This record gives sequence, C-alpha cells and structure tokens, in this order.
Amino acid sequence: MTTLAIAKAGGAYVPIHHGYPPDRMSWVMADTGAPVLVTDRSPGFEHAAQVVRVDEPVPADPAPPEPRVEVHPEHLAYVIYTSGSTGTPKGVAVRQCDVVALAADRRWERHRRVLMHSPHAFDASTYEIWVPLLRGGTVVIAPPGDLGPGAFAGLVARHRLTALFITTALFNLVAEEAPGTFAPLAEVLTGGEAASAAAMRRVLAACPRTLLGHVYGPTETTTYATHHPVSAVSRAGTPPIGRAMDGMRAYVLDGFLRPVPPGAPGELYLAGAGLARGYLGRPALTAERFVACPYGGRMYRTGDVVRWSADGELEYLTRADRQVKLRGFRIEPAEIEAALAGHPDVVQVAVTVRDRRLLAYVVGAVAAEELRRFAGRTLPEYMVPSSVIGLDALPLTPNGKVDRAALPSGSAPAAGRDPRTPEEESLCRLFAQVLGLERVGADDGFFDLGGDSIGVIRLVSLAAREGLVISPREVFAHQTAEALARARGKSTRDLGEGGLEMLLPLRASGSRPPLFCVHPGAGLGWPYAGLLRHLGPDQPLYAFQARVLAEPDYVAPSIEAMALDYLERLLQVRPHGPYRLAGWSMGGLIAHAMAVELRERGEEVALLALLDSYPGQEINPDERDVLVELLSAIDYDGPGEIGDVVEFLRERGGPYATLDERTLTAVYRNYRNGVKISEEYVPRMFEGDVLFVTAAHGHEEGGPTAADWKPYVTGAIRDHQVACDHANMLSPGPVAEIAALLREDTE
Repeated sequence: MTTLAIAKAGGAYVPIHHGYPPDRMSWVMADTGAPVLVTDRSPGFEHAAQVVRVDEPVPADPAPPEPRVEVHPEHLAYVIYTSGSTGTPKGVAVRQCDVVALAADRRWERHRRVLMHSPHAFDASTYEIWVPLLRGGTVVIAPPGDLGPGAFAGLVARHRLTALFITTALFNLVAEEAPGTFAPLAEVLTGGEAASAAAMRRVLAACPRTLLGHVYGPTETTTYATHHPVSAVSRAGTPPIGRAMDGMRAYVLDGFLRPVPPGAPGELYLAGAGLARGYLGRPALTAERFVACPYGGRMYRTGDVVRWSADGELEYLTRADRQVKLRGFRIEPAEIEAALAGHPDVVQVAVTVRDRRLLAYVVGAVAAEELRRFAGRTLPEYMVPSSVIGLDALPLTPNGKVDRAALPSGSAPAAGRDPRTPEEESLCRLFAQVLGLERVGADDGFFDLGGDSIGVIRLVSLAAREGLVISPREVFAHQTAEALARARGKSTRDLGEGGLEMLLPLRASGSRPPLFCVHPGAGLGWPYAGLLRHLGPDQPLYAFQARVLAEPDYVAPSIEAMALDYLERLLQVRPHGPYRLAGWSMGGLIAHAMAVELRERGEEVALLALLDSYPGQEINPDERDVLVELLSAIDYDGPGEIGDVVEFLRERGGPYATLDERTLTAVYRNYRNGVKISEEYVPRMFEGDVLFVTAAHGHEEGGPTAADWKPYVTGAIRDHQVACDHANMLSPGPVAEIAALLREDTE
C-alpha cells in the first residue's frame, strides 16, 4: 500500500530491506536525500528524514481528496540499490515509462494473479507488483519469512495463482523436492543465476500444461530484458535466455562495438524500452555503463558474454568482469573486498564464489568470526562471506595480479571419524551434499559445519528419498550422523524426549565451561543451535526448554519456580560454578532469576547475558491477543485453529514442520502462561555484571531499554546493539554477532 500511495502521489520510492545493517541504511538515506521515511517500526539507524509510521492510527477521512498530481512518463518511479564494483552501492534510477513498458509486454497475458514474495528491495518485486496491477489483475502477498516447497504449493492452490517468479536457487530446490508444485499455474518464471537443466526437465515432466519461462535482465533494464519459453531441455547444456522483450533491443558486440556472427561470443548490450535513466547522482558511472548506441539512442553495457544461437536466441556464456549472482542478488566482489579491507588488521583480501558459497581469502592477523562480524556492520547478510580463509600471502600471476584460480578450496574436509555402518555412510554423504563439503565425519556436528534450518529441511528431504526417515526435530536433538543413525528405529523412551527434553544438549563436550541458554516464550530451545558454529568446537552448549513440552498438563506457577526447576537439571550437569547463563526474551527473566539463586548459594556466575529481555513490562493481553502474537512469530496470519496452524507449518517446512497438535498446543499454553507470569515477576538483586544485547530494529521511542535492569543489578550493564528485530535475534546474521559477544565476554 505504501508503494502504491507514493506512486499515486507522484513520488519515487527507494525500498530498503529491514535486514540491512544500520550503517548501510543510513548511507542509502543520505545518498538519496529522501525527505520522508515510511516505516512500520522504529528505524534503528541515523537519518535526517521525516518519519511516517504506517502502523499508527490516523484521523479518519470519509472522503479523502484525489491527489492532483501530473506525472510525466520520464519522472522517476523508484531507485533500487545494487552492489558496486568500486566498493560503493549504486542506485539504479528507473522511470515511470520503464515500469509501464515492462507491464505492457504481450507475454504477461495470463499473469492475472501473481504472488509477491520477493523482498521489496529486490527488483523482481517490480514484476510482482506492477505487472498484475497495471493489467487489471491481483497481487497475492505471501506471508513473511522464507518459503519452502510446501508453502508454495499451498499458496498456489489456496489463492488460485496464475503466475509467479522464483529465483534459480529456490526453483532448483522446489524442482528437486516437489516438481508438481507449479502444475496449477499458467506460467512460472525463473532466472537470476545459471539455470539447472535437470531441474527444468523435472518441472516440465511434472507440469506439462505450465509454461516455464527462463528470464534474464539486470536491474538497469527494469527487471527483465529477455524471455525464453522452455519447451524442452537438452542434456548438452542449459536453455537460452531467449529473445528481447517487447520494445527492448539486444546487441551482441565485440570490443569495437561491431556485431559478432551467430555462434561467436560477444558482450551483450541492451537498448530500447525499459532502459533505466542511469545511476542516481553518479554521472561518471552512468556514462561508463549507459553508452551511445550505434543504431540510435542509448544502450546498457551488461558485462555478460553471450552468443546468438542458430535460431536467433541468446545463450549466456559467462561474465566479462568479476560480478556474480548469488541467491538472485547481484554481487560485486570488489565491494566486499573494500569492506573487509577496512579492518585495521587486514593486509590483503580476495573474494570469490565457489560451490555457491561466498569465500574471503585474507592475509592478516584477524579471526574469521571477527572479520565476518566487521563485514556485517556495513554489508547486507547475503554479501557477508560464509567462510574466511587465512593465508600467509595471496597467490599471484606472473604480472603481479591475484591468481584467483590458484586460491585454495574453501571446503576443507571435516576432521571426524570415518563412518562404520551403511546408515552412517549415507548420512555423512548427505551432510556433505547439503553443506557443500567434500567430506563429513560420523561424529561431526551438522550445525558446527555451518548447517541452518533451511539446510535441515533439505537434509530431511534428501534422506527420505534414500529411505532414511528422520525429522527436523531429530536433527536438532542429535546433530551428528552417528547419533542420527543410532536414533533411527529407537523409541522416544530410549532416546529421551526426541528434542523436547527440558535440558537439550546441543553440544555436551568441550574444554570450556558450558553455556546454558534459556528458551523464549514459545518454550523451544532449538533456535540456539545457530550459536554452535560461531562459538567454536570447544564450547559446550545446552538449551533449557519448557517442561510443558514433555508434560502437557504442567503449568509453571511463576518465573522463580521455572528458575528453580531448571537449576535442578543444571546442577546435574555442572554441580559447581563458574556458571554462564543466557536468555532471550522471557528466557532472560528466567536466566536472571537462576543467576540470583546461584549467587545466593555462594556460586560464581561468570556470565549473565540477556538478549532483548526486559523486566516489569505491563503486557496484559487477552487470550486472543496472545495467540495472534505467537502465531505472528511463526509468520502465520490465518484462522487461530490449532489444526490450521499445524497444516500451515507442515506446508511451509522449516524447523517447526514436525510439531504435532499436542506439542503446538503445549507451545501455545507455555506462551500464554509465560506472558502472565512475566508480568507478575519482580526481579531480585543480582550481584554481578550483565551483558545485554538490544535488537536495534523496531524499538519504540520511550520503550524499554537495558537501563530498566539497573534496579536489579549491582554491577555494570554493557549494552550492545545488533541490527535485527526482536523476533530474528537468532537468525544467521545476528546470531554470528551475538556469539562473538558471548565468546568475547567469557575469554
């Protein structure tokens, strides 16, 4: 609605993804000079704009006047920022006429009900919003969060979608797990990276009536420049990127801007309708990339090397420069290199992509996680390298340039033992396949090696194809191929509560004192598994979970009672201190109460970390409000019936996909009771210091702060801000920064 309102008022919109670091958001605001910031939360970053909150009530106007604004086709419609080869992002300025040209293309005749699921700061949202609306159709807005194959199938059926765009990486995943998902659609579009021929063949076989469109286009040409209707895919290679869209012209030229013959490689230049105005405030860069066309007008130099096929279609070959596409986002390694080089301990750096992973090779005395955290302060999460490899020196070519082909592999083999049984061997192979590693040992932890909740979904799916039935819950509970193989076929009684036990050992071994983390309001401790990779293999990690998950009739009478209950289990694992405790949200109240009790018993508490947790909040919602709040935390906005929620979770996939009705009811009861007892809780005095982590996004002016703990803490409260909102504190980007703070505070 905000996008439509800005366009109707004659303005230009600049979408900013809420997951961007505050420094990057501030930079974009300053670069555009935007006078107004429209948001649904407290911004959490510095800017000079007037803030308009769309989530605040406004006086009702029974007959709001139509804005009398004359909009010229050449007026700016939006600016989208992409990665820049100079180390600075660049804003692509797209005009009103460019958007109209995209929507008017004849290929969209059947795109009447289109799913909008791309981030609004990603240019695919231009197609998802404006193509259906400008053609009299409907935009169906997907629920927030990542969508799995099951979620797409449910949305297609429930909302009678006729078309959608899906990035290559996600298309490949859906094609692998549920290729029939697209069968009800008139057309599915995919593009953004090199296409998988095998994935396309699977979808064509499963969806014979659905048109599969292979699209290509840089942001500078208003989302899509070419389109190829895929009817068959040979085993010799990937399908072409097709022919130019209506009004667009494609030229394949040599270094002297002369056309090359069919079959010969050349650089792709694009001209005609949809060509953007240029880069906002960057005339030199605009002149470099938007050049004079020998055949009239301007043309955009894409940097992509292509060739004409014998039947007049474009075939993509490679890049003429170092730009890459990953997860549908265009990335300039030079921008990442510039960000990493800003660290005072980095001497040299080179960034590349291998096996769909972003790798940084660094010369200098800096720890990998420190450098990733440093990069995350200015770069979006998708541009932070997944691995940092330290080198004594970068390999060089004879002419003194970095020899990127000679850089070592970024997938060093894991060090665990060899598998001993066929099941262990299969699981080790599947671990390696999902994690992009050459080898995984039987006792190597899935999360230690970089696994996340999306990886869990893929692991479970691949294992099922080979007859190995495991659930996401079992992966969180057992984590290694050895433990999972041992767990298969055993009863819940043999193995504990299968991931629902009160004290979940995420890693039981290690030389350091264990870290005990307390669950948030939902009662599940699984999200803390994201800490494993970043804390290091020497750090034992346990997660407390609500008793009600294993004992459905249990109702905790108070925060203090939960703390005493958890202390009994804690003392069984570690009878004496020093103790290290952490808690997120309601878990922070429980962790504080546990720390107070331990100190009163004469034990040392070396760390008390509170993650966006506040005392004395007057919540007082009724039962319906609590349910709405809980369901919004899992991105569900349907009816509040438990059966509907269970079906939604199973369709969507993810770590909660195997929660049955009994467990989900327990989660709800714990959440509802937790709101009540949190309100009633009056903390006692803790003798010691507190490490506090504030979720910087979404904090209201005058809302709770770390200082609210001062009456209940004798020592210092060290407050650190992390660029995320409350619900996403343990997502991949923020969890790396939080883990670094936890480790730093215990060394």
